[in-house]
Amino acid sequence: REEREIFSEELCDAVEKFQLEKTEQSLKLKAEIERPKLERMKMIMAEQMVDENMIEKIMREAWALIKSSGALDGLVPDEEQIEIRNFFAKNYVEITEMYRLYSPVNSRGGTH
Repeated sequence: REEREIFSEELCDAVEKFQLEKTEQSLKLKAEIERPKLERMKMIMAEQMVDENMIEKIMREAWALIKSSGALDGLVPDEEQIEIRNFFAKNYVEITEMYRLYSPVNSRGGTH
């Protein structure tokens, strides 16, 4: 009886391994088939993709404007200004998207 259980377990393991290999092969094949479509989509959507270098450049320019205005100097200590800048740098895309979405609401411009 023990031999039967051992054989059964080995057979189950072999079937499971085979199924995993087939699934992996299927996913690889599907990825190869879809790759040209994905590359084309990347090209089409390139303008909408986030370019980290561009974001950093824009963030530096925006922060320079904030600093040159002097608006923070009297209100926020230098150490906290660094924290604020780091927060804006980390969340710049989300903040600008939120601003773009909600800024027309109070100006009766509507976005919805």
